Amino acid sequence: MINFNDKKLLYRCSSKATPELLLKALGVKRNVEFASLGYKVLDLTAGLGQDAYVLARAGAVITMLERSNGVAKMLEEALKSLKENAEYSNLSLYLIHIDSKDYLQKLLQTQEASQFPDAIYIDPMFPEKKKTALSKKEMRILRDLVGADNDADALLPLALQVAKKRVVVKRPRLAPFLNNQKPQFSLTGQSSRFDVYVNIL
Repeated sequence: MINFNDKKLLYRCSSKATPELLLKALGVKRNVEFASLGYKVLDLTAGLGQDAYVLARAGAVITMLERSNGVAKMLEEALKSLKENAEYSNLSLYLIHIDSKDYLQKLLQTQEASQFPDAIYIDPMFPEKKKTALSKKEMRILRDLVGADNDADALLPLALQVAKKRVVVKRPRLAPFLNNQKPQFSLTGQSSRFDVYVNIL
């Protein structure tokens, strides 16, 4: 189901595509110089990995976290196929099959600052309908596997303690703030909004 060679996804990564709010919100610059900085982004809700792939192609070092067994398995297979392609074999895109809360709590317990990411991305699955870049079939399958992330509010306080520079939360455009916590600023598109929490530490 997960295909990182999908034409629409590849276009999102191309120089012809308009720079995305996703990149701007997370502080990722799509250029060769940026790729050498080792800018680390932790994606707490990997899902089908499309946003993570776009970020990795832009030059960031991306670690995806996914707790769903089914989705993690699909991501593993997609990553394996991707790494077999010589053009993308050195892409900094990784996956850990784990609950994000557990992962963040372990980081906080170890206090290993070198392991803390520069930025954290949260894109929870919500029960309400919203427009999305995924097809109806993809969304239906993803919802069946993942369900609604009803515990997503608990991720934000932990993320704010771990991210070195910023936490970004993707929301439906008119949805309330995650955990009812107001961000420093938001970037709003036609159907979605990126709430940005900056200078955390």
